[in-house]
Amino acid sequence: LRIGVQHASERDTVRVLAGRGEYDLDGHHYRGTGNLNAEWRRVLDARTQVAAFLQDSRIRYVQSASRANSSDLFLYGAGGARNLDEASRSVLFGSVFRGDERATDGRSDGDRRLWGVRAGWQRALRADADWYASASLQKSTYEQFNPIFLELRQDTQMDLALGVNWQFAQSWSARPQLTYTRNDSRIALNDYGRYEFAVTLRRDFR
Repeated sequence: LRIGVQHASERDTVRVLAGRGEYDLDGHHYRGTGNLNAEWRRVLDARTQVAAFLQDSRIRYVQSASRANSSDLFLYGAGGARNLDEASRSVLFGSVFRGDERATDGRSDGDRRLWGVRAGWQRALRADADWYASASLQKSTYEQFNPIFLELRQDTQMDLALGVNWQFAQSWSARPQLTYTRNDSRIALNDYGRYEFAVTLRRDFR
């Protein structure tokens, strides 16, 4: 569940978004997440925008076997977007980010430092819809030598996303998105692949 508010002036837009997620594993409550996001965006000219963003997350594993993986994550970064062609509504966008994660329940790998990059492309699909695709790469380094696996954990995560922004009525839009995530780790137990499908419904008050 996500809920947010946005305020826009002639050149600046500020957005605040809060989210909550609950995950079950084999029919049992497994993990809960809560996050707060803030973003500032400025229009430099008719085709160019820049942005800065912050994210504060709380990740809590509820089962005793996995509770040590609980953490607090603070993420920050900057990005921008460039309109390449008005006729086809082609937009190129990207960002860079950095994060610090504190292990709250004695995780064997300790705290984590991460950085990443993201880039994407958006283009008109029809008069009331645009399609977009994006890719991101994230590198994570953990600070504590794992005594069980005798490794200093490092992860490389890749995300690929494909979606559509559809303006289906005045002031209303929907965004279905399919995301694939692949994580490769020095500790093979943490390797995984995941598909996720989400639909975001938006109402603009003007």
